[in-house]
Amino acid sequence: MSGTPRAYGYCLLAIAVQFFGVAESSSREMDVCSTFCACDMWYGLRRASCTGRRLYSIHTGVSGEVQALDLSDNSISSLGNYELADAGVTQVRYLNLSGNAIAEIDLNAFSGLDDLSVLDLSRNHLTYLLVDTFLECKHLRVLRLAGNNFNVHVPRLRSPSLTELNMNACRISHVSPGTFDGLMQLRHLDLSDNLMIQLDGRILQRLPFMKSCTIVGNPWSCNGIMRDLQAYFRKRNISFTEVCKEAATPRKFEKMIALETPKKFKEPRPAVIEPRTKNNWNVPHPITGVHTNVSTNATSALDDVNKTTFLVPWYLIFGMGFLLGTFVGGTVTYIFASSLIGCSSLCTRRRNTDNFQRVSLLQDNWLQSNAGDDDGRETVENGGQVCPGTPPPPYRDVILHTNLYPRTSQ
Repeated sequence: MSGTPRAYGYCLLAIAVQFFGVAESSSREMDVCSTFCACDMWYGLRRASCTGRRLYSIHTGVSGEVQALDLSDNSISSLGNYELADAGVTQVRYLNLSGNAIAEIDLNAFSGLDDLSVLDLSRNHLTYLLVDTFLECKHLRVLRLAGNNFNVHVPRLRSPSLTELNMNACRISHVSPGTFDGLMQLRHLDLSDNLMIQLDGRILQRLPFMKSCTIVGNPWSCNGIMRDLQAYFRKRNISFTEVCKEAATPRKFEKMIALETPKKFKEPRPAVIEPRTKNNWNVPHPITGVHTNVSTNATSALDDVNKTTFLVPWYLIFGMGFLLGTFVGGTVTYIFASSLIGCSSLCTRRRNTDNFQRVSLLQDNWLQSNAGDDDGRETVENGGQVCPGTPPPPYRDVILHTNLYPRTSQ
């Protein structure tokens, strides 16, 4: 019975210790977290998740005890010198800044973060990085730069502790020698989904601890340089995905035999059996008496005509067609012009005839009005007509003095 109260006492003591421990952890969590973030434990690290809060700065008010800080998918545009240290997150080990608008990082932006191991700068607006940007991060292991634009300036970084570098989809078209010389501990390199045509294997020979290299998704030109690169990967047992297949080579002790090229031969034309009609019977020649086939001779004659037609040069046919077209066009033009000229001459002749008839009418009227008058003017007979010795009166006088020049009876 004496053991029972002691057992109850131990139980009460355990409950009290657990209660006070929970209270202490909850109060510590309240001190670590911020109003912009959600705090929890993540892989044994005190994490503050501030993702998607439209933050323009890394100053979120979280405690310096935070070990994992997630600031992804915000609107941070730059990182100044000692800005992270001034924010009080010097104990951070995991820092996620992906999906922001970071375009500039100063040289000492990560100074003071001695425990930083994983840094994610993917999907930002970075176009260059200074050589010694991560030199003071003595424990940096993983650096992710995927989704930036390093088409012009591929970063030459120096980090004695970096083991994994991800530059996926960074629009890299060329990697110059010495780019990775400052990363002597690099083991995993990702250059996939870029714009590279070839990669010289000598660029990676300065990395003695290389274990894997991802190069898929590039428009590789499978030339000798790329084949040498793949041969280097195989020799060093570096894991990679083959992008240029090797040409098939004969195996050892395998004999190559050159086969003769089969000769081409013409297939015999099928025989045509013609019906026996009265037109293709063997008919003897009327003079020589030799039997000949009428249909065969007709067919050979037709073949000769076809051959002759085929041998006519094309330029002769073209010239004949041109001459024929010129002749027809000239004939039509001549006929059309002649009809126009005849019509115009006929109209002119009719007009002259009308004028002559009018003048004759005036002359006749003038002669009738002055018949029998002897005023000293001479008349002569010409062709059976009497013409006055002076020109006829004007047309105006004839119209104004109708009584002097009577009209002729119609």
